[in-house]
Amino acid sequence: MYIKNDSEYDNSRFINYNRWSNAKEVDALVTVLVANIKSRKKASYKNVLKVLMLDLYQSYVSDPEQYIGYIRDMAYYNFKVHIGDNDRYVVNSHIAYVCLVGAIDMLAKLEYVSSKTGQHFANEELGDNGFLSKMRATAKLASLWKEYGFTTDMIHRFRQEEVITLKDKPVEITSKDKYTGKDKKIKIKNVIGYSDTNETKRMRDVVQRYNKQMDDTHIDCDAECISDADINKVICMLKEYKNEPVIRVDLSSNNVYRVFNNRSFEQGGRFYGAWWIGCPSVLRKYITINGEPTVELDYSGIHIHLLYAMKGINYAKRKEDAYALEDGIPDRDLNKLILLTALNAETVEGARDSVYDQLRKENRLKLYKFNRSKTPIMEKIALLKLKHSEIDKYIASGEGIKLQYLDSCVIEKLIMYGMESDIPLLTVHDSVICQAKYSVLVKDKMWQCYSDMLNTQLKCNIKYTKFVPHARSVIKVLPTYNNQHKPPYNYTAYDQLYQRYMISPEMITNILKPDDIIKISDDSRTNKCTGRCKHSVRVSNYKNSKNNYLGTIKVKLKYSLGITG
Repeated sequence: MYIKNDSEYDNSRFINYNRWSNAKEVDALVTVLVANIKSRKKASYKNVLKVLMLDLYQSYVSDPEQYIGYIRDMAYYNFKVHIGDNDRYVVNSHIAYVCLVGAIDMLAKLEYVSSKTGQHFANEELGDNGFLSKMRATAKLASLWKEYGFTTDMIHRFRQEEVITLKDKPVEITSKDKYTGKDKKIKIKNVIGYSDTNETKRMRDVVQRYNKQMDDTHIDCDAECISDADINKVICMLKEYKNEPVIRVDLSSNNVYRVFNNRSFEQGGRFYGAWWIGCPSVLRKYITINGEPTVELDYSGIHIHLLYAMKGINYAKRKEDAYALEDGIPDRDLNKLILLTALNAETVEGARDSVYDQLRKENRLKLYKFNRSKTPIMEKIALLKLKHSEIDKYIASGEGIKLQYLDSCVIEKLIMYGMESDIPLLTVHDSVICQAKYSVLVKDKMWQCYSDMLNTQLKCNIKYTKFVPHARSVIKVLPTYNNQHKPPYNYTAYDQLYQRYMISPEMITNILKPDDIIKISDDSRTNKCTGRCKHSVRVSNYKNSKNNYLGTIKVKLKYSLGITG
C-alpha cells in the first residue's frame, strides 16, 4: 500500500528469494552466522543465510521500519508441486523450508531480527494458503552490516527472473471476510508451467530489454511536494483513521513481468511488478523521470471502445459520454467505476460485490447513500447495459480478461517504441507515463498503436494519419521551413524543433489532425517542486554519481494544514 494509516505491520513486502552476492564481505558475515546452526546441512544454511542477509539489508536500507513477509508452511516450499513440473519460476533452488525457517528462528533467538508469527490467509498472487509471518532487522544486525562493510552495490540476482507468467483457470476456496469475519468464497489462480514458443521467447526478450531500460533510468516521486488539493483527497480517503495518514512509496522495484490467465497466452497479458503500477493516481502525477516532470496519458474507456469495435462501430465518432446516465443520481465517477468493474467481472453479482467493496474501502458508501444495500448498484448496472445495448452481452460476462490481452498488445508496442526512441515510458495497464516534453509524440504513437491493433487483431479498417509522421514531413509543410536545415530524425530531439523552427504542438495538430478513434486524456501535476525537498537531493545525487538505488519515501500528512474533509 502507498497511502495508509501508519500501522506498524502494514508496512511490509514479501520476501525476495532471488538475492545473491559474491562479495567477500557478505561471505565473511554468513560464515560467522552459520556457525550458530547445529546441523549437518551447513552448506544449505549458508546459501539461505546469504539470501536472508541481502534481503533484510535491502529492506533496512530502503526503510528501517519495513517488515519482510514470509510463509511458515512446508507445503509452499515444494515449488515444483506448487507450480507444476516445469521449474521455470523456481528462481533460487537453494531455498528450502527447513533451512529458511531454521535460519530465521536462529536470527530471532540471537536478536538479529524481530519477528511476528502470522495467521491464516488466502492470497491470489501466491496462489496458496499458508501462514504469513513478518520479520525485520534490528539495530544489532545493522551494526554487523556496518562492521562487515555491506553496500547496496553488493546485491545481485541469483538468476534472471521469469518475466512471462502463465496462470491456471480460477479455483474457488473458502476465506474469512476481514470485515464480517464470516466465511466467503474467493477465487485464486495458480501459476503453472508452460513450454516455450517463438512468441513467448519474443515477449520475454521485450520485457527483459525494457527492464534494462528502466534500470538505467532515474524514476522518482516528488511526494513531498504534493499539492494541498491532493493532500485533501488523501485525507478524505483515510478520514476514519485516528492516526495521521502516511504516504509511503518504495522506489526500489523498477522491473515488470507479464501475467497471462486461464492457461492462455491470449487472455490477460498485462504488465505488473514495478512500483508505479500500484501507485495511486493521486500520486502518479508526481512521478519524475530523470528529474523531469511527467504526464500520464490514458486511453479513455479503451475496453468500451474495443467492444464496440468488435461490432464494427467506431464509438468515438458518437461524441457521447460513455458513463453519463439520467437516473436521478448523476454521478459520472460512480457510473464509470460500475461500468469498468462490470466489464472485467464474470457475473452481475460479482460486479455488484466488487463495486460495493471498493466503495467501502474508500468510505464512499454514505456519500452515495448506499448504506448496507447493494440494490442501487444493480439498478445502475441495468441502466448502463440499456445505454450500451449493442454490447450489453459483454458486460459482466468475463470478457474483460480477453480485452486486457488486446490493451496489453498496444502497451507492448508502446514499450518497444520507447526503447527504440530512447524515451522511457512507464506503463500502468492501459496508460503510460512519460516526460512532459514528449507528450505530443507519445500521444501520436498511442493513436497509431491503437489503430494498428484494431486492424490486425480485430480485422478493422481504420485509416489513421499520424500528425507527427516524421520531423522532416512536419517541417516541410510549414512556411518557416528552411531547406538549409536538416531536421532531427530522432523523436528524442523533438524539443529542438520548438527552438529551431518555432513549431508548437498546436501548429502540428492543426496541420495534421489525427482521425478521431479514441480519446487520450492526460493528467499532470498542477504545482512545482519546491527544490527544498529530499526529491531534489536524490535527483542531484543521481546526476552526480549515477547511482540509481532508491529507498522508500515516507511523508506524514498533517491534519493541521487547515484543509477540510
